Amino acid sequence: MFSTNFAHLMATGKKYDVIIIGSGLGGLLCANFLAMRGMSVCLLEKNKQFGGNLQTFSRDKRLFDTGVHYIGGLEKGQTLYQIFRYAGLMEQLKLERMDERFDRILLEGDDNVYSHAQGYTAFQQNLIQDFPEEKHGIIAYCQKIREVCRSFPLYSLRLQSQTKEIYKGNNENAASVIASFTPNKKLQAVLAGNNLLYAEMAIPHLSMFMH
Repeated sequence: MFSTNFAHLMATGKKYDVIIIGSGLGGLLCANFLAMRGMSVCLLEKNKQFGGNLQTFSRDKRLFDTGVHYIGGLEKGQTLYQIFRYAGLMEQLKLERMDERFDRILLEGDDNVYSHAQGYTAFQQNLIQDFPEEKHGIIAYCQKIREVCRSFPLYSLRLQSQTKEIYKGNNENAASVIASFTPNKKLQAVLAGNNLLYAEMAIPHLSMFMH
């Protein structure tokens, strides 16, 4: 059941196995998966429309998205591909592959255009081309990103004991970690260039996991 009226829902007295608060992509997928397992699920949303950051709005006949501009992990076998396929959505999605250099970073006072490329190899090579003297730092940074990703089981759709220690990257400061790989302020800014897409807090305090 989906509801934007909690008071009305409570008045019915109906019981559910699971109640999920929030109808963003995570809430919608969780509700779908639990229902597929035979559970009765109630999904609550405070707004008039479901979808969270999947919603759009229009101004002067122009369409704007509210949060999700692009997503990765949709190659066959990757995380979101497997999740969406399990939910029965993959075949319904109309996808368009972005340019290899999908993010372009502009720095104040610098006429160069820096970019983030898809895939670890292309990402490294692209940055090494712009910062050849920082090759070793760029490679080490990418290895760190892999380490962070591998440390979270659900990133690779793995299950693990609840008692296992959570990766320390939760408490590592992204700016400090980036600086540990390169003293080059310009490269630091490029590596942190798309943090604004994900951070709801001040960038200097952003955790390595969020980065």
